[in-house]
Amino acid sequence: MARKSHTPRSNNKIIAGVLAGIAKSIGLDPGLVRLMYLFGAFFSAVIPAVIIYLILWAWMPPPESGESPD
Repeated sequence: MARKSHTPRSNNKIIAGVLAGIAKSIGLDPGLVRLMYLFGAFFSAVIPAVIIYLILWAWMPPPESGESPD
């Protein structure tokens, strides 16, 4: 059984599709994941959350070419 090494980003994106890709992989609504991220960013003084987002953007592969926005 092949195991995926990375969760791909999503075409359902606002900035880069990182949070929508995470939401899709864990089966949650992208809006809920975005809201949780915003709360986390607010309570962590924003800078660490931005750095984590940029790292995830670089690490996660782009969406597959045939994927439609969710």
